Amino acid sequence: MVVKSKRLTFEQYLTYDDGTDKRYELEDGLLLEKPPATGKHELQSPPPLVVEVVSPESVERDYQRKAIEYQTIGISEYWIVDPFENKVSVL
Repeated sequence: MVVKSKRLTFEQYLTYDDGTDKRYELEDGLLLEKPPATGKHELQSPPPLVVEVVSPESVERDYQRKAIEYQTIGISEYWIVDPFENKVSVL
């Protein structure tokens, strides 16, 4: 659904605020309302590769919990890019 018929620049899009929790996407200058987030990924099939970049807050999550989660849903390859250790782990 087109929300604004007047075309916006990317800079205008970045600062657009209608005072609601609605999410929008900019397509060819038009502001389009996005459906509400469901809290889960809506993939038809798992991607063949996931790449995560570790941040200080995500070390345990990326190395342990996400690896198990991705394996469970059938992702065949999982890379962890760790800039703190200067390494890439392929699981």
